[in-house]
Formats: sequence, C-alpha cells, structure tokens
Amino acid sequence: MVPLTSGFLSELFSDYRRDFPAIDLKVEEASSTFDASAILSGRLDIAFMLGRPEIVGCTTKLLWSEDIYLVVPEGHLTAGLEAVALELIRQENFILTFDAVGAEAEAFLVRKLSAPGFRPSITFQGVGRENLFSMVRLGFGITLMTASPLEMSYPGLRFVRLATEECSVCSSMIWRDANTNPVLKVLIDMSLKYANRANSR
Repeated sequence: MVPLTSGFLSELFSDYRRDFPAIDLKVEEASSTFDASAILSGRLDIAFMLGRPEIVGCTTKLLWSEDIYLVVPEGHLTAGLEAVALELIRQENFILTFDAVGAEAEAFLVRKLSAPGFRPSITFQGVGRENLFSMVRLGFGITLMTASPLEMSYPGLRFVRLATEECSVCSSMIWRDANTNPVLKVLIDMSLKYANRANSR
C-alpha cells in the first residue's frame, strides 16, 4: 500500500472519514501479492497499489503519479543538489524495505543501474519507513521514496529529486468486478473525483 502520511490517500481518507463517520473503514498494509489475493477472495474490497496491476475479473483505475526522490544523509555528496542523475549514485549501497514499495524500488534500480558485469548494491531491511530513514541518517545506505512524505520533517536527511527518464511512479486502485458493496462504490467514486482534480492541477 502507498503511504498515508500525506498526499492523495491522506486527503481522501480524511475527507471520507469526515463525510461518512458511521462507516467502519479498515486499512491494512500488505504486499502487492497479498492485496491481489485478498481482492480476488473477497477479503478486501479495494486496494491502493503502486503501478497499474491487471487482474482477471477486476477493474484497475490509475489515480496519480509522483516523482521519485533520493533520500540521503545531510552530509552526502548529493545533498545540496536540486536534482541528481543516477550515474552519480551507481556505486552507492541502497537500503529498502520488505514491502511493495521496496520491491518496486528494487526493480527500478536494477533496470536503471545494471550493466554487463555490474548490479547495484541493494540490501533489504525488516523495518518500516521511519526506521529506514533513521538508518539512512546513520549512514547504512541511501534509499528511494515518492513525493508523498515531503511535507513531513526528517532532521538529518535531504530529499533530492532524480533527474532521469521514468523518474515517476504511478499508483492505482483495484477492486473485484463482482463486488456489489454500496460502500465500495462511494469510495471508488470519491477516489476518481479526487484523481481528476489532482491531475488537472
């Protein structure tokens, strides 16, 4: 699932809760594979996922796209740059989380940085984003993130936009076509309205 700290989902869920306080909205964070299985089995009504997954019997709608940023300690050689090319960080150690965001970041880094005889240094850490950011600050490596959490304050860190092609990631919502839950329809309609508004800015 994509972050709730700020951005599209934060605004959507905040307004949904305000408008429909009697609805018991339950949020679950899981991998893309788990989300897909849960949607098909009926365990989840809807999933908000990175990318544009296609699952038989389900509808996927693209909601928004965000730039990708490099997260580095404030003393890093790229910390003062407005944007950084991937060539400058090819030899860095990247630390990622064991979730859908980490999997997407790994695929991006391998696709962009790999060359004959070379594969980027990537290690996975069993922590959430806040502790991953702390590990970056302490010098364990650098990581990637989307623009959503930029409104938050993280002392000791700098966020540098990647200046390269395909330096954005899209997020979508997906639900099972056979799901007739009326509450689901309300959330879908609200999400599409917010997406149209966000993409027209």
